[in-house]
Amino acid sequence: MAYFMVSIAAGATVEVPSSDKHSGHQNAGEETTYQFRQRTRLRINGTTEMELNMDCDAMSIGDKEMSLEITSVDGDQDIELNMTCREEESQLGVEAGKTVRNRNRVRMNYGFAVNITANQSCTAKLGMEMSQSEANGKTWAYFDEEADEWVPVESEFVDGELLASTDHFSVWTIVDDAMPITTMILIGAGAVAAVGIVLYAIKKRQ
Repeated sequence: MAYFMVSIAAGATVEVPSSDKHSGHQNAGEETTYQFRQRTRLRINGTTEMELNMDCDAMSIGDKEMSLEITSVDGDQDIELNMTCREEESQLGVEAGKTVRNRNRVRMNYGFAVNITANQSCTAKLGMEMSQSEANGKTWAYFDEEADEWVPVESEFVDGELLASTDHFSVWTIVDDAMPITTMILIGAGAVAAVGIVLYAIKKRQ
């Protein structure tokens, strides 16, 4: 299995043409795009030196571009960053078109999940390149291991990217806008009540 170990220049694009894996050093403040199998692109930038280990199933994910901006909260210590990108994470419910119910009802429909880990505390901004129409109704969400559920986070569409900020590294994906189950119950109860009122009015007229 091929690995690529390289140091990269500012603004470079690193091609990984025939492997899902890439490891390398990235200098502080240098945005670099890693393109796997001429399909999936990971655009990364950081405030400190980084050692990157990436595993990206580009054949399944296809033509998508994710951006990741890392800010260390531990000063100038080098960051070891690990990223695993998949189209689906079936054990966590990330399957195309699947609806997951917990405190929120979310629909998995985008076909991208990334597991991010680091050797120190960091903050991050995640982005996914998409059109305005694609971004409508979508938000980033992370998997809460303790609660065993997906947690949607506030996301915004800026300059062609769906963006979210976090200090929590976990498995992240993009979901359709979540609706709390309590809200759904209230809406459902309201609809039933409305139907009951209409039927009562009709019966009274008769």
